[in-house]
Amino acid sequence: MNSKDQNMQTAPFVELLAVPSALAKNPLFDIIVENKITIQNYCNALIAKILELRQSQFPAFIDYQFNQVKNPEIWINKLEKLLANNEAFFSSKTAMSRYHKLYSLIEKNEQNCKLRA
Repeated sequence: MNSKDQNMQTAPFVELLAVPSALAKNPLFDIIVENKITIQNYCNALIAKILELRQSQFPAFIDYQFNQVKNPEIWINKLEKLLANNEAFFSSKTAMSRYHKLYSLIEKNEQNCKLRA
């Protein structure tokens, strides 16, 4: 783990759906954790995934995660908390663009979850 990972603040995710790379069904969108799946490792891997995906892949990534978790509304709220807790990781101009794109998708998906309820 590098110092960047050690400074990462977690969010209280209820479901930690991550897999080692050997078991990934969709390596592009699966959250890959090679070590023990802990809240810290999950959050580190989730932020790393967000930073490696193209912005155009964010909607499909969120849809994929929604299909993996039991309660998408809780997951999206925790993702929002994770982003807020780690705003400093998105300080560059290109990372800030990702941050804003994700936030708009989060807001859209939160509204959709409320409509389904």
